[in-house]
Amino acid sequence: MRTKPLTFFTAIFLCIMLTLASCTGQAQPADETPPAADTESPQATEAPAEEEASIPAPDDTAVYTITFIAQWSAESHPGQYPSNAHFSPFIAVAHNSDDSSLIFAPGELSSPGMKEMAETGATALLEDEINAINSDGGADGYVKGSVFDSPGSVSADLAFTQTHSRVTFVSMIAPSPDWFVSAQAELFSDGDWVDELELVLSSYDAGTDSGPELTSANSATNPPENIQLLPDALQGMGTLVLTRNK
Repeated sequence: MRTKPLTFFTAIFLCIMLTLASCTGQAQPADETPPAADTESPQATEAPAEEEASIPAPDDTAVYTITFIAQWSAESHPGQYPSNAHFSPFIAVAHNSDDSSLIFAPGELSSPGMKEMAETGATALLEDEINAINSDGGADGYVKGSVFDSPGSVSADLAFTQTHSRVTFVSMIAPSPDWFVSAQAELFSDGDWVDELELVLSSYDAGTDSGPELTSANSATNPPENIQLLPDALQGMGTLVLTRNK
């Protein structure tokens, strides 16, 4: 049997069908997966540490008001209180901690200046001795008070430095053979100046006069004896208050 030739319209139809068939496949979609988010936590920014509050350095110098409060009276010392009881002008010295800077030491002999002060209340020789200690660098000044009756009080100011922060105080018990009151203290402690300090004065025998009573006549001790504490009946004659004022 003879095949019939394709007609024009048949050919056109076949072309259209082939074209549609080639377009039925779907294009593969592009990989549009977004990049993975950065899951790492952002680094925390540390706040700068606050600077520690700086502690101011202590002052190189300090000035103290030295107040001698005399409590010696007929009531406090019955039988040991003469009618003209008083204290000589006190001497207070600013010095360092070296033994060579001390104007006296219990258990040792009195210097000429300490002998004069303890027997008469005069301080000229003692002041000369203090000036010599100043020249050697052991002390850094002193102050002299005034004579006054007991009970009573007197004050004076004295400057100290960190290298000369100790104080020695002396005053004659008057009248007496060679007796005096004294106190010593350190005013720069634990890296700073002490604000206030109250000390009970001790009573000493200078070892240069042997009179047994407050009003005894002069009787030189020969040879001189070492400085020593007086009996309890003659202790507790006063206090020393040191108050920093600048």
